[in-house]
Amino acid sequence: MNMHEKIVLALGDRTISFLSEDMQIEVNSNRAILDKNNVFEPRDHTAIIGLGGSVKGLVIFGFSNFLVDQLVNSFAYGEITPDEREELICEVPAEVANTIIGNAIVNFPDDGKGVTITPPLTMEDSKAMLKFKNSKVVSCTIFTKETNMLCALLY
Repeated sequence: MNMHEKIVLALGDRTISFLSEDMQIEVNSNRAILDKNNVFEPRDHTAIIGLGGSVKGLVIFGFSNFLVDQLVNSFAYGEITPDEREELICEVPAEVANTIIGNAIVNFPDDGKGVTITPPLTMEDSKAMLKFKNSKVVSCTIFTKETNMLCALLY
């Protein structure tokens, strides 16, 4: 298993624990499994975080509308206005991505030493993602009871 696959598995495992333990969302597996085809399709909401330093690449998290709604419900405290809900829908994918990476870095190869991350960038309803010539993708899909979430590394 190469370094990039280990990173995606660390991200996938942390995603599973975040969804199930922190957000109380039922997940179908307790371990991440790499996707055989290592492709990714854009989702309703996408969060991208750059990795630099000892590992270079883009970490991509893809969320369905349904999953983002579930996450917003977990993040919101008390009643919120429709405007507040819209704002959370835009912010939650970035917050989740940042939390997952921040907690998963210690499980990267070499304990994540020398890895830097950028602030998250989010996109909604993107139809395509660019892949640079000679770049590669490693991915895993986390399945919940009702939907799924993508974790991918473009390098």
